[in-house]
Amino acid sequence: MNNKIKKIVLFLGIFIPALVVIILLSYIFIDKNFNSNLKLHVNLNAKELDGLNSNLKTIVTNGSYIASIDAYGTAYKELDRYFVLYNKEKLEYTSNDKFNDLLSLTKDLDYNSYQYVVKGLNKKHYICISTRLDADNVLIYIKNISDIYNEKNKLVRTSAIMIFSFTIIIFIVAYFISKTLTKPLVNIKREMT
Repeated sequence: MNNKIKKIVLFLGIFIPALVVIILLSYIFIDKNFNSNLKLHVNLNAKELDGLNSNLKTIVTNGSYIASIDAYGTAYKELDRYFVLYNKEKLEYTSNDKFNDLLSLTKDLDYNSYQYVVKGLNKKHYICISTRLDADNVLIYIKNISDIYNEKNKLVRTSAIMIFSFTIIIFIVAYFISKTLTKPLVNIKREMT
């Protein structure tokens, strides 16, 4: 094998694994951060929904939650938060018509439990969390969580810049290591011939 090929093989043997490790670590970090933020939002919104559930149960009028939920819906609309109420799996109320297709969140829902889904709409992301108010009614609370997606995008951009920077550094280091390690081999080969 010629010396240039040995240098290239050694260079690639250092460069490629180092680059793969950096990319994998970046992906793991971003994914773990995103999942942690999403879980935090789910827990916070579930607690918020618990509070709303308790308040709604104390102010039910004529066995209907609609008037109370409408009052909350009007107040929360400015915060980009919405409500949907299903009664016996039929849509009873929605504070935003774009969220009238969440029937799947009412299926197999026990008391004191939650189901959630993240839904993309108009370049925004919303978390939709459902809870059972009583045997017939399921309330779905919808909140904009685009901030965690924006944070994820920032992390991806920052990671891309870091990976590019590390690629240049690894390239230079791998070049000098491959050059330094092959030089003694060339000298030994010369002495043997």
